[in-house]
Amino acid sequence: MHHRQKTVVRDMCYPTEISSLMDFGTPDCSLGKVLLREEVVQLQEEVHLLRQMKDMLSKDLEETQGGCSANLLSATELRVQLGDREQELDRAKEALQAMKGDRKRLKVEKSDLMSQMQQLYTTLESREEQLREFIRNYDQHRKESDDAVKVLAKEKDMLEREKWDLRRQTKEATEQANILRSQMDMKENRVKELEAELTM
Repeated sequence: MHHRQKTVVRDMCYPTEISSLMDFGTPDCSLGKVLLREEVVQLQEEVHLLRQMKDMLSKDLEETQGGCSANLLSATELRVQLGDREQELDRAKEALQAMKGDRKRLKVEKSDLMSQMQQLYTTLESREEQLREFIRNYDQHRKESDDAVKVLAKEKDMLEREKWDLRRQTKEATEQANILRSQMDMKENRVKELEAELTM
């Protein structure tokens, strides 16, 4: 079982492919930073492991050459050491493959995250446009309502003035009719008086 070495990474400079897309200040953005940081750590571990493999092979080569020149190690010991080194190399290769798999998985997750962020950005733009359209319609309706209220107010004033004019005219006509009725009554009375005088 291979235990990955944890590496502390501070103040890393990340590629701009996500940060250039947008900066929402949301948990999704933080998740993207975490994924990028994890990918960088994986790459550092991979490089470190490759360096260890190189150092191990170089050391084995030096020890083998030294053993042959000095004739210090027997063939059995060399075979045992070679078997141990091959096992270590196999374990290192397995660890390297595992890290490559992790890196591939991180790339897929990063791609999915960028797609989700793009969809979120598109959705936000759509919602903002809908909100702007709603505000425009609301302002238009309010203006139309205000104009309608003004028209109704003018019509009300005109009707009020017409009503009072009609009342005034009705009053004047009533007064004039009363005057005419009085005059007619007076004339009828005079006619009756004249008729009475003629019959005498």
